[in-house]
Amino acid sequence: MLVFLDESYERDSTGTWHYALAGFGINEFRYRALQAAVYQLCLDTFDVRENYEGETWREALGEKIITESAPDCIELKSSELLKSGSLRRFGGEQSPHYRLVSQVLQKVYECRGTTVGVILNPNHPDDVKDVTDGCPRAYVRLIEVVAAWMAEEYEGQPVTLVMDTEHNGINLPLSRAIAQYMYRSAFGKRVKHVFPSPFWIDSQSMAGAQVADLMAHILMNAMKPEGERKQLQRLTSQVYGLSHRWQGRAGGTITRLRG
Repeated sequence: MLVFLDESYERDSTGTWHYALAGFGINEFRYRALQAAVYQLCLDTFDVRENYEGETWREALGEKIITESAPDCIELKSSELLKSGSLRRFGGEQSPHYRLVSQVLQKVYECRGTTVGVILNPNHPDDVKDVTDGCPRAYVRLIEVVAAWMAEEYEGQPVTLVMDTEHNGINLPLSRAIAQYMYRSAFGKRVKHVFPSPFWIDSQSMAGAQVADLMAHILMNAMKPEGERKQLQRLTSQVYGLSHRWQGRAGGTITRLRG
């Protein structure tokens, strides 16, 4: 099993940080099908501006996302697809940006992906990865959630945390802290099916990391005060819906870390 993870955070008008460490778990074979589906969605949704004569590309904006890059080279990013300005400009839920994200989440559902995440309000985003006192609390809680989900749904199968590189690099201190937690803590020693170190990947080449970015952003946005949220209600329902089937209860694999 693979659990793709990314982080998303923003500060609201009161100065409060809203942070989501989230993504989805999926079987390796089903992930291959998901990556192929996302690839096809990109081919269907994106188009290159040079394919149009003059200003005719503007007429396609309601159905296509016009770019300078080839569709098969596109990296799905929440900062682009779910940008407030783009959503307003191209029609909110009717925009190709919104529809694409919704279609991607539907494919995650069809491939039996399950939302996994921890949401919290840190004093600062840097605090979430602070390894001064060992494995950060958010990652400890995440491992607990993943272990419980695996025990319920896929008992005995191994699972690897797959995380996006940071500025094209590996967070080695965090990797070491997670491994030490898995090897030294009583709980970590019990969950031998969770691989002790995360697997770091480049999001440009892995659709799973891109999908995790979208899901983390949607969960983070839902935490913000109502008047400051982007209008992503349908997408939020889809992300939470991917966790509902686990143990038949809402939010089975999404946890709120308080204090």
